[in-house]
Amino acid sequence: MTRESKWQTLWNKYLREKQDDKAGYGFYELKQTTGDSLDFKKIEVHQYESLLAAEKAGLVWKFSDQDQRQKPFDCVSIPPISAFIVIKFPDAFYVIKIKDMIKEKETSLRKSLTKDRARELAVKVIHI
Repeated sequence: MTRESKWQTLWNKYLREKQDDKAGYGFYELKQTTGDSLDFKKIEVHQYESLLAAEKAGLVWKFSDQDQRQKPFDCVSIPPISAFIVIKFPDAFYVIKIKDMIKEKETSLRKSLTKDRARELAVKVIHI
């Protein structure tokens, strides 16, 4: 299991546990870094665009018929809800609203987001 898939599994578990109080509802892109900063280039343009679109209009997704695994159902329709970039720094997950992340990228004089700045922007810092 790669390091990123390990963190994705841990994040997914956290979200499943938060469903009862709706605290985990949202659209997420998970990134991870082993250092104290994340290069803005690690987030692809289409990821910013897709998160913004889902936050504004929701998402309808058809599960592939080509997948060898049994499908739970044909498709899912999710209403507009908040979208986030989640950055796994060595100490915690930093949950940042997509609009705040875009603004930071566009206005920052740096080419990366530092952990200290992520802490300032984050709506939540989760130690799991």
